[in-house]
Amino acid sequence: MRFKFVSLLLAGAVALAASSAQAQNTFQGVDIFATGDGPAIEPGAFSPGDPANQLLDDGTGGDATASDGIYSRSIVAGGGDGAARQQWKVASTGFSPVSYPGGTDNSWTVTTNAASMDFFFNTNTQGDGFVPDPDGSTVLGFLYTVPSPVLGTDTVAVVGGFNGQL
Repeated sequence: MRFKFVSLLLAGAVALAASSAQAQNTFQGVDIFATGDGPAIEPGAFSPGDPANQLLDDGTGGDATASDGIYSRSIVAGGGDGAARQQWKVASTGFSPVSYPGGTDNSWTVTTNAASMDFFFNTNTQGDGFVPDPDGSTVLGFLYTVPSPVLGTDTVAVVGGFNGQL
């Protein structure tokens, strides 16, 4: 009897480990998308729902690591000449229940014609006192893009105390 109990316990642990290792492509139970207005995100005009712009956490489509809490997508910017401003946010279809940042706030970046942009939504707690930690309601994570919003030919000056972080 003891052998049978250990076997069942081991089988249950393996099944649990296998199920927890599966990638999750939903956030708060819904598919989420990079949506915005600019050359990188089509159809633009803040229309979430295009499968090509779905943010993933399964190790595909530009996502580096499955199930790490960082939803991402590689999107190639199209049309236009030179640099263009891209505003974007994370949203579920119809902007409900997810629309982040909320209201009319958006994240901003700069993209160039035919440049590949990686859009990221990090839902992990940073605990660094600098980046706001997710609270499940008003702060869901933070958004960023790679390449960064600064063009390679620009000069950047950082001014200020930044709460003693620099």
